[in-house]
Amino acid sequence: MQATTKPRIGAAEIRTLVQQASQVHDAVRAEMLAPHPRKIAPRFTAQQIAELIGLEKSKFDSRLRGTNMPAGHIADGKRRRTFSLDEVRAIVSQLKSFPSRPVGAPGYTMACVNFKGGSTKTSTIFNIAQGLALRGRRVLLIDLDPQGSTSTLTGLMPHTELTEADTAGLLFSTDSDSAQKSLEYAIRETYWSGIDVVPACGALNSAELILPQMAAMRRGQWWNVLNAALDAHRAEYDYILLDTAPSLSYLAVNAAYAADGLLMPLPPEQLDYSAALMFWDMLLEIITSIQETSGAEKAFKSIGVVLSKVNARPVAAMMRGIIQQSFAPYVLGPEIPSSEANALSGISFGTIHDLVDDDGVARTSNKLRQAFDRLVDTIDGATVASQWGAR
Repeated sequence: MQATTKPRIGAAEIRTLVQQASQVHDAVRAEMLAPHPRKIAPRFTAQQIAELIGLEKSKFDSRLRGTNMPAGHIADGKRRRTFSLDEVRAIVSQLKSFPSRPVGAPGYTMACVNFKGGSTKTSTIFNIAQGLALRGRRVLLIDLDPQGSTSTLTGLMPHTELTEADTAGLLFSTDSDSAQKSLEYAIRETYWSGIDVVPACGALNSAELILPQMAAMRRGQWWNVLNAALDAHRAEYDYILLDTAPSLSYLAVNAAYAADGLLMPLPPEQLDYSAALMFWDMLLEIITSIQETSGAEKAFKSIGVVLSKVNARPVAAMMRGIIQQSFAPYVLGPEIPSSEANALSGISFGTIHDLVDDDGVARTSNKLRQAFDRLVDTIDGATVASQWGAR
């Protein structure tokens, strides 16, 4: 009896798998974004803008009749007037709805961190960026995760559209003379007015090979490369937001040293809680090691732990209490609920801020969006009150 040989799955078969999956991915993306080849921001009603800036609708309508205020647009066959994102930002600016960053004060840099995947890290930082931009802030969003999930949310396709030259990867080199000194070469506009992005793709993994070599060669401050590069951009942006991979990688350490503050989304689950403890312990070990070997100290202006994917299950309620007790006083008040709307927005290559009704108008009644808006208010309020000052 002749033995049968099991088929082997090698490079050729995996290449076929990648090609097939990429074709399906691109087709789904094109269908989700149709009829537009790229993502576009939703439109907003006067009621939504009034709620954003905290004015009664009647008072807002009165202000809207002022000189040089955006007029909005009523589409054919429609009755309500809507406003583009650019018009919303102009209204917010003209009404001085939110305090401006003081002249000469640097923008606030915040890194979103977690040791475990599935914590809503990327969707959290992207929704925060969108909420800040709605309030008139200028935001630079830097994707430091080679998976490129943040970049995908901007409408880019990391696996086919981007190379290392489009990412932060050119900052890192064992030859300091050949390394880029700022991110000017990689910054690009997004579909969401007020947000610029430095995207990521798989080629960014090269930094995880170069940085250990820099550390071994004791050439320069490997942990401070990103921080030094951001000095060229802090005066231009109100916020610089860093999305990191679900690990404490060399890039994540660079993000931590570049950041004024850290934000950790944390689901109330045992495994997530244990991973969070490990993250903070390892971060402490790295900061201590760098300080002992180089004398470079690191202190943060803020640390925030935000409960995410919160549900009503008894186990979740128990873990919420444990997390609040463990990380007091760093647990932020707003909590991000578990929601089917989050899954729906993810399927459509977007966030909760991207969901629109049949007229292309942003939905505002969803609890998830309201939770993100409260989180944005908390972060922006704290920054205005105490963080925009001397570094």
